[in-house]
Amino acid sequence: MALYDHFYHLRQERKVAANTRSSPYTFLLEGWIKEVDLAKLKAGLKDFSSLEIVVRKPHQNEESKVPVALHNASPFKPFELVTNLYGIPRYFEIDPTPFLAPFFALFLAICLTDGGYGIILLVLSYLMVKKFKVEGGAKKLFNMLFIVGFVTLGIGIITGGVFGIEFTHLPASLGFLKKLALLNPMRDPMTFLAICLGLGLIHLLLGIGLEVWEDLRRKDIVSAVLDHASWIVLILGILLVAMPISKGFLLG
Repeated sequence: MALYDHFYHLRQERKVAANTRSSPYTFLLEGWIKEVDLAKLKAGLKDFSSLEIVVRKPHQNEESKVPVALHNASPFKPFELVTNLYGIPRYFEIDPTPFLAPFFALFLAICLTDGGYGIILLVLSYLMVKKFKVEGGAKKLFNMLFIVGFVTLGIGIITGGVFGIEFTHLPASLGFLKKLALLNPMRDPMTFLAICLGLGLIHLLLGIGLEVWEDLRRKDIVSAVLDHASWIVLILGILLVAMPISKGFLLG
């Protein structure tokens, strides 16, 4: 491990040296920095009066060169783990994290359904973050699971089941929980299936909508209309045709 660290630091030094242009009296160091960290850099170098700092934003043709760092609000930050798994967007592209986060939590919660799993995830995640003080990617993972646990508990209450116990079998003292249950997937599976399909359709249309937005930002009107918006029209058209048929099927 020590040997790996040694060569890793040597490699980093070589990379820095490659970005440094120098002469006997001058040197030029070029690199990328987050906009939010720019003030810190200038403050750290203010004592070096001989240094000239030039800052510019990247050009469109430099998109492939710009390193990408995701920056999201606290509720969405743990879900950057999922974005990183599938590949981070390029510099000028839309960060999908805030859009995938609620659907990821909701779909995983629907897969688990039972509120008992939500309680387990809540307790486990809290202990790992607060007691065992995990850091880095592990902290993001357990923060994400904490949110998923909370949503799973909510789904469990709505579907009337916690730790495999249906609310209809609860004692009278816990009868108030029965009023919170809106749907029993075991007794009304087709309604539950229709809700899941509806959520999946919304998720699909949102993804295509983001593609349209991305095309419009690039001023690629042809691609926005013909490649992506046309799919939205087609899917909604099929849905309008299929709804009467599916309604009759669901009603038996």
